[in-house]
Amino acid sequence: MEIMGLAVIIILLTLAGLFVVRFVILKPVQVKDTYTMKSLATDTLTALLRTNTGCNDENIRDLLMDCATNGPIRCGADSSCDYARAEITRIFENSLDEWKKRYRFVASTNTYDGLIVIGNCTGATLVEPAIQPLPTYNNLQVRLDICE
Repeated sequence: MEIMGLAVIIILLTLAGLFVVRFVILKPVQVKDTYTMKSLATDTLTALLRTNTGCNDENIRDLLMDCATNGPIRCGADSSCDYARAEITRIFENSLDEWKKRYRFVASTNTYDGLIVIGNCTGATLVEPAIQPLPTYNNLQVRLDICE
């Protein structure tokens, strides 16, 4: 009877050891963190492009499209490019910078690779970026990388 008791104790200790190895030492992959960062990039880019500005009641999307085509929109003394850059910088300072998130925003076309570049992810791990093409004759594309 004593041998059966010892066998049960050994089995229980073995199961407890396996539990510790499985759930404490070998932590599961954090899929939620990757999804959250991807979702943050996508949602932030979508909201940014839809944000209205004080420039002729244009949104950021329209200012970027005008900037890419050297269009006629003027925002006081500033061009659409300068105004969009300032607005995007202000928005990121009040959101991603406040949340201590590293990022890189790039608006580029077929003819100009770095039309507007804000932020820096040098030396950081990039999460899958949020990319949004905008309809212009030179294929404007905006991209937001959230870095870890």
